[in-house]
Amino acid sequence: MTLRSEPRWPRALSPRRRPLSLTSLCVICSTLNSGALRGAEPSPITNAALKHALALRPTLMGVTRTGVLWGWNASTGDLTLIDRSGGVKNGAPVLNARAVDVEDAFGVAALSQDGRGLRTSTLAGKNDASVALPDQCFGLAWLDEQRLVVTPRFIPYEALLIDRSTGRVLERYGPRRELVPRASGLQFVHSILVRIDRARQMLVTLDAFEGIVSFHALKGGTQTTATLPNPQKSIMQQWLEHQNASALAKGARSQSGVISFPSLSLDDEGDAWVGVDCESPSKAFVLARVKNTGAVDTRTLQGDTCCTVHGIIWGQHFIRHNDPVKAQTECHEVRTP
Repeated sequence: MTLRSEPRWPRALSPRRRPLSLTSLCVICSTLNSGALRGAEPSPITNAALKHALALRPTLMGVTRTGVLWGWNASTGDLTLIDRSGGVKNGAPVLNARAVDVEDAFGVAALSQDGRGLRTSTLAGKNDASVALPDQCFGLAWLDEQRLVVTPRFIPYEALLIDRSTGRVLERYGPRRELVPRASGLQFVHSILVRIDRARQMLVTLDAFEGIVSFHALKGGTQTTATLPNPQKSIMQQWLEHQNASALAKGARSQSGVISFPSLSLDDEGDAWVGVDCESPSKAFVLARVKNTGAVDTRTLQGDTCCTVHGIIWGQHFIRHNDPVKAQTECHEVRTP
């Protein structure tokens, strides 16, 4: 008997901020204070573009190398691209996927639901290639037209550079402890998010449970690492122990990749931005900026009606959102501090 969870929190152990089970759909655009996101932009982001961004109901969001914002809904498959002037383009629906990454120049890359396969297609939906992966994977990112980065859940690396046509591993990043599959009980798996800083030829990863942000040179080698504070870690560890005991008692095997930090994005300077915590009922949320030197700067911003740590940098804006697949209600707000 095999049980799968990703994960479901018992009420007795639920933290104030439930990872992957947030209670509202929230989008907040916050203009960060002057100088936070320096660097030349292709063009200013218009109010029309922000209005369209607020209308998205994304499971995942990203920004292409040309500065186009995209949002993907795992439930409906809807894929929407928004340029900085407010132009909107809809891609073909992407269904039966665990995660996607989008580049307007290359197309769409998607992990299969079990994380063991990769398929690439044009924005119009024409399939280019489908390959098997060497491990169950969690995240992915386009590097160029032929190569992508994926993040494995068991084998002892944070990320793998692969050829999208063959699935061949071209480079390995960030050696770490290997996870050995268990016959029964709770099987913990790694959940690693990844972004590419092409200007500096860097690969940035975030361990979504441990809060470890790592900067890797694309040619190999870890440059710097920083660990973010995790206010909920002890509660999550209790939950993992509870799940393990429950599965062992049933003679079952369950799998979980508990997530504390559900999103990672990069600004124009190559610094990483991560939502750390959100306090109810105050709606105040903590945002961390991790420089590629390893220095961490945290700041507290005030939300109005929503509490979420999902978010992404788009130009001078930080857009917060909840996962509509897991959220119970919707809410939207725009704020300029």
